[in-house]
Amino acid sequence: MNSKITLKPELASLVHHVKLHETGWWNNAVKQLLLTAIWASGKEMDSSELANEVEVLFGVSLKPENINLLVQDLCSNQILVSLPSGSLKLSEKKITEFDEDIKRSEIADKSVKVLFIETINKYCVGIDSEKCWKSFNEKFLFPTVQQIGARTYEFISGKRIDLSRNAKRFV
Repeated sequence: MNSKITLKPELASLVHHVKLHETGWWNNAVKQLLLTAIWASGKEMDSSELANEVEVLFGVSLKPENINLLVQDLCSNQILVSLPSGSLKLSEKKITEFDEDIKRSEIADKSVKVLFIETINKYCVGIDSEKCWKSFNEKFLFPTVQQIGARTYEFISGKRIDLSRNAKRFV
């Protein structure tokens, strides 16, 4: 007997969520949020300030006990430094990594822009390529990244995300 069982989307999402949790995906994502919040603030902060910063920046509410476990792990791996005052700061190594990541990202951004403009100039003669690049970023790329970012779990779980609205804004 060769019968195929089809899971309801809600059940499939739950299974994916459990599997992602088992692999540590959620904890790793939250660690990145914690590090990014400290880096973006540019200041030292204690766990409660950190929780507030993560909620303000990313809209994610975290339980204090969860933050404390993740902070302990980050400190034990010398990614975060716990100061005598109880405040947390990024290790110098992590700050250097963030700075290097930003430089690589800026280089990538520039090379993508150059390629985009070269392509527009080659295939779309008469179009202002700089204006087109700006429009592409503002009306399609950034909204698409925001939309996918806000729905990353749906994207990872294989759920179809309709991006046609963003494409229509750009065209």
